[in-house]
Amino acid sequence: MTCVTLRERLEGSTSYPLVTKVESKKASRNRSVSDGETNTSNGGQQLLSESCARSVQYFAASALVAMVAFLWVADGMEVNMTAVTYVHLLSFAAHFGAQCWVTFVAGITMFFTLPRNMFGCLQSRLFPLYFATSLALSIVAMVTFLLRHPYILLTSVDHRQLILLGVCVGCSFVNSFFLAPKLVASMIHMFELEKALGVASVVGYCDRKELKKDPVYSRHYKTFRISHSVSGLGNLATLSCNLLYMYQIACNYLELQRRPLCDI
Repeated sequence: MTCVTLRERLEGSTSYPLVTKVESKKASRNRSVSDGETNTSNGGQQLLSESCARSVQYFAASALVAMVAFLWVADGMEVNMTAVTYVHLLSFAAHFGAQCWVTFVAGITMFFTLPRNMFGCLQSRLFPLYFATSLALSIVAMVTFLLRHPYILLTSVDHRQLILLGVCVGCSFVNSFFLAPKLVASMIHMFELEKALGVASVVGYCDRKELKKDPVYSRHYKTFRISHSVSGLGNLATLSCNLLYMYQIACNYLELQRRPLCDI
């Protein structure tokens, strides 16, 4: 009985490391496959984000050229004023609503809800699309305004409104054409370095004093902060112009109500 027990113990003690080695090899192989799939997925996401930013660049340039060309051709064209006014108010309202949602609700909620790597991946797609949407809606609002108010017949009030709409187009173009690619590229590099050091899964703010000592991370972080600050100021300027333009619309509406019925 003692011999059998000893043999069983010996067999058990020799087989256990063999099983452990086999399992460890399988586990390491599975981890390597998983890491490869993760790296491939991350590479595809980065490529998609960069492609999105470049597409927005081309769209911004094309939209600005199309706006100038249309205004040149449409000079003196007869249009349906009801339809033009409807499109004008719709584009302005959509732009202002999107600004309020992204600036005051969506961005803050995502920052304090999602892990940093997921938040960065989402923002790298959202920033270019938001800037492109803002530019498109601003151009539509400006074009329809000029169709309703020919430039040679503009009053002083119309000039102020046109300047407000022009600032919206200019800021949206700068954000789309110049700042979106820099923001996306710096965000991708920053969050990749954060992921390598294990802070990418943190939700909200995290201490990055050690990361900022790295010259590569520090360079991308500086680029991101400058681009993000300028972009934020442009977004606030556009939001302020839309608020002032809405005030002008309210004043025009009240003035129209005060007029006698025979003058309308």
